[in-house]
Amino acid sequence: SMALTQLAEIRLDQRRNDEALELAKEAMALRQRCGDERGVVASHRLLAEVHLQSHALPDARRVAARGLEMATRRGMASEQAHLHLLLGAFSLRAGKTSEARAHAEQVTSRGTGLLDLQLLGLKLAQSAALRAGDRETAGRLADTWFRRMEALPLARVRYMFGRMARLGLDTSRRCVVRVNQDVQSTTLDHAALVDLPAFDVAVDTVRRR
Repeated sequence: SMALTQLAEIRLDQRRNDEALELAKEAMALRQRCGDERGVVASHRLLAEVHLQSHALPDARRVAARGLEMATRRGMASEQAHLHLLLGAFSLRAGKTSEARAHAEQVTSRGTGLLDLQLLGLKLAQSAALRAGDRETAGRLADTWFRRMEALPLARVRYMFGRMARLGLDTSRRCVVRVNQDVQSTTLDHAALVDLPAFDVAVDTVRRR
């Protein structure tokens, strides 16, 4: 089941969603037959991510809610945090900012000691506050998130932006980064934390759109 899950995640990163869905379902069925309760909860999380990337939001929400129910019943704090993150991302996409902020609080409270979850929960809270028009809170959360991200190795930062892309959380303004003749469209956060540190030559401009 672990190999199937890893392959499903690779296909998800490649945006081969149909293949990822079938692999994730196969992994879940195997875990159910083996009585692997923790694995079944993790499979619910992966299935929800596949549905999210496929824009099947009702299916994503249904699967994540079922996974959260199972994780809560079994006291799986880290899985609860992961699933609250997904449900928060769904709420944000639906414009339900109060729900998104409530889920973000659950992520940060239950994801204690798990840096990735703490950072993603912060980003969810910041995005929800900004969407709700609470610019003061959004700015404070953004500053905290940026400081913590700056302290990570570049490879880890790239990974985190990959996770954010899956969840739709890279919500900073769009910009254009121009290095010599190479012009890239990106977000301000990505430009500052990923693009610019990776360049070995001088940057001519970073222009907001």
